[in-house]
Amino acid sequence: FLLQNTGEWLFHSDTDVIMLDAQSTTEVEVKTGEQRASFDLQFEVLNATTAPNVHPGVTIPVKVDL
Repeated sequence: FLLQNTGEWLFHSDTDVIMLDAQSTTEVEVKTGEQRASFDLQFEVLNATTAPNVHPGVTIPVKVDL
């Protein structure tokens, strides 16, 4: 999947577009401004469409081991 970050959090070392390969794990460092136990990452799936020029969105909940 090709995902574009549309949420409020920025990535530390990546651009706002990330590639997720099949059958793999992808790690990203997220700048939240302060330590949090959980937060949501919001993306637009760029390589999928639900209508002409409309991409689906996905929200990924993140839980942090403190």
